[in-house]
Amino acid sequence: MEVTPYLLFLLFTVYLLAVTTADDRAAMLALAKSFTPPPSDWSTTSSTGCCTWSGVRCTSESDRVTSISLEDESLAGDLAPEVSTLSELKSINLQGNKLSGTIPSLAKLNSLREIYLDSNLFQGVEPGAFAGLTSLRILSMRDNRNIFSWSFPSGIADSTSFTTVNILGLSYNNITGVLPPSLAKSSIQNLRVNDQFSGLSGTIQVLSGMTSLSQAWLQKNQFTGSIPKVLTSLPNLQLIDLSNNNLTCDIPMFSATVAFIYKPDNLLLVDSSGPGIASDSNDDILISLGWDFYC
Repeated sequence: MEVTPYLLFLLFTVYLLAVTTADDRAAMLALAKSFTPPPSDWSTTSSTGCCTWSGVRCTSESDRVTSISLEDESLAGDLAPEVSTLSELKSINLQGNKLSGTIPSLAKLNSLREIYLDSNLFQGVEPGAFAGLTSLRILSMRDNRNIFSWSFPSGIADSTSFTTVNILGLSYNNITGVLPPSLAKSSIQNLRVNDQFSGLSGTIQVLSGMTSLSQAWLQKNQFTGSIPKVLTSLPNLQLIDLSNNNLTCDIPMFSATVAFIYKPDNLLLVDSSGPGIASDSNDDILISLGWDFYC
């Protein structure tokens, strides 16, 4: 039989699928062994049927793992570094567990679109863990306060992946430092960096360039300086919370379509019929002035 280029290509494709599927199975077995205890239907001795495990989704044609969803499963242990070999993984959701140790690098997962690691007990993040994730849309790592004093994830902030992220949830952590300048080039719609234990610092000027921004939750930090007037012109802005910071008291007038929150006491309501008109309607826009607001 003549070996044609097409036949060679076909044989190589079959070989590649077999190898990558085997890699996925090895990674899933390592993941099962890293959880204590693993989900009840996961095996720690064989991963042959891993696509039938609870919370796991695979492609129908080649059994490549595309999604792992184990939210609120009371899982302890750590996150096995072998997860970084699941090259077709699009979504990983491990929020609401008791996972600890260091979050391994996910930088090779170019198909990854969603990361949910909220409310765990992680103690660290591997440098560059989120670098180069060119398909990433959602990064949610809220409430991981055991990661002591870490900076804004530079692997996201300094890489091309930041231009694709729509939702960035980092609230209730211990992130320090300033908001990175690369935020201005991002497509982030929902930014949640509120309630940092030690507090983010610096100014909030970078928000001025975030034209896709819809919601910005920045309360309970150590931000200083003025509130940029250009924020009132952001075309998609619906809500911004700057409560409990160290910002100056020169507040620009936001549109009646924007909920501007500065602190949940000393309330001033603005009527939707026009800016600056007091009202007690439940449909009106709420403005609250912060404790640190001195005029």
